[in-house]
Amino acid sequence: FVWYILLVRLEAGRTTVILADDTKTRTLVSLTSYMFFPLSLYLGYMNLREFFDQFEIQRQWLEALANILMVFVVAMFMLLVAVVFNAIEPNVMGVGGLLFCVFYGAYSMSQGQLLGFIMAMVPLALVAYGAAV
Repeated sequence: FVWYILLVRLEAGRTTVILADDTKTRTLVSLTSYMFFPLSLYLGYMNLREFFDQFEIQRQWLEALANILMVFVVAMFMLLVAVVFNAIEPNVMGVGGLLFCVFYGAYSMSQGQLLGFIMAMVPLALVAYGAAV
């Protein structure tokens, strides 16, 4: 997160000789996104697993909701990075994260029934579309 703040300052100022053009800044943003996105998803998932393993009663719906919200927050951050830096790669990762939220959320809420999957996918897709716009 701190690295993105430094890149935003460099993007706004453009005072350094090393980062005088857009290509270098976008390359750094893309490389940072390729490292940040999977690492943040992995660390978030492992922290949630460790947190929910401490409870005596396992609540699958709460764990699924926490996973969906964690992926949603990371995906929205990646979409924000894509807008600020005008980069394609973080945008693709953010949209992929939103699609994961829609499909995994619909799967967890439907409990294996096709009609339930379709009925759960409609509001989740509307939320993802509203978040992306």
